[in-house]
Amino acid sequence: SWVQFKQRGLTCADIDMLILSHLHFDHVGGLKYFAGTKGIKNIIVAEDELLSACRSVYTGESGAYVKSLFDVDGAVYKTITGEVHLADDITLFVQKSHTPGVIGMRLNTKSKGNIIVTSDTVYTRESYEKQLPAV
Repeated sequence: SWVQFKQRGLTCADIDMLILSHLHFDHVGGLKYFAGTKGIKNIIVAEDELLSACRSVYTGESGAYVKSLFDVDGAVYKTITGEVHLADDITLFVQKSHTPGVIGMRLNTKSKGNIIVTSDTVYTRESYEKQLPAV
């Protein structure tokens, strides 16, 4: 939350990279607060997700993509298609489950082991293991 952000002495200008799990309205609504910052020029999103969001808004499909929320002034999207290692212990991966290009994150920690951050994505173990799309 913004309160925790401020409690750590951070502002939007302190963020160098934004990772968007997917582009549904409930996950990109705060993007506008990063306009004019370093982070807005370094947004990580899955290629299939960006294509799906653009196709949806430009063809008039109904859905959870809202152009004004992800088409923020100055936004520069850097797309991924598979796994991307951000650091030795942080890996992003495309799941294709909740949306066509939702991103998950694998954290390898010393104290808690391996942790997967899914963000609205994995409904069942089978959907993760077989990379099944949501139905």
